Amino acid sequence: MRVGKIAQTNVISVHPHDPLDKAIMLMEEHHIRHLPVIDARRPVGMISDRDLLVAVGWKLSPDRGGSTMPKAYNHPRQVREIMSRPALYIDADATVHAAARAMVSGRFHALPVLYGERVLGVVTSSDLLQSAVREFANSDAFQTRVSVYMHCDVMTAGPRDTIHQVARQMHNAGIRHLPVLSDGTLIGILSDRDIRRACGVDQSEDARAESEGRVYIGATEVIDIMTPAPVTIDHDASARDAMIQLAKHRIGCLPVIECNRLVGLFTETDALHIIANLEDAHASRRSQQAT
Repeated sequence: MRVGKIAQTNVISVHPHDPLDKAIMLMEEHHIRHLPVIDARRPVGMISDRDLLVAVGWKLSPDRGGSTMPKAYNHPRQVREIMSRPALYIDADATVHAAARAMVSGRFHALPVLYGERVLGVVTSSDLLQSAVREFANSDAFQTRVSVYMHCDVMTAGPRDTIHQVARQMHNAGIRHLPVLSDGTLIGILSDRDIRRACGVDQSEDARAESEGRVYIGATEVIDIMTPAPVTIDHDASARDAMIQLAKHRIGCLPVIECNRLVGLFTETDALHIIANLEDAHASRRSQQAT
């Protein structure tokens, strides 16, 4: 399967000089998390909801103080100030396996798709998962139990742990998701997106409070910002079932449960690894058949 066949061709994009408000409103209107940044019909960068969360707390300019904020606390205002660059993209003729490898190596979840020098569309990690569960439904890798692929040594947090403490732990460990346990029971999931949102809101609200002579006290504990009652999957379920859940709920990880106990995590990156490696498995099988 070629990337051009599954790319979202209704390209929603922004210009480097567009206001961040436009990027926020486009993401909300179209329920998307990434926007290619295009200048003179060429991709020059990418902006994600994560970028917007940490920069402005997902707040529009009137809600973050606008021109009333002191200059020392002025937030970025244009897309060019926070977009990721240089522009990374993939050719429309590339395979879904190649796209999965690119996403894994770059640790991003969307790519502009180019046909020649023209932006044909955008492909996301969810697009790859949805395509793969249809195309490779009967492959051995997809029928294998999710527990074979999951991370077993899972770092967890408690509901009363401080946000700054767990943020530092997640950064040092290079992870994006942290299950939250209370007395051994899974009660929530904390993502780097949750932390970025909290930090962005704190920055904005603290700056506004200082400009108005107030003191702002924001969220301080994990329980204040975590996602409660997360979607989970049983350890006996197949990798394909897990990918379906990831794509359906548009989430980055699934806690894996056995007898109501957390035993591991299966992430979107794990799913992309499986898709990326399928090409090698198929090539090996074709070689064996040929001999």
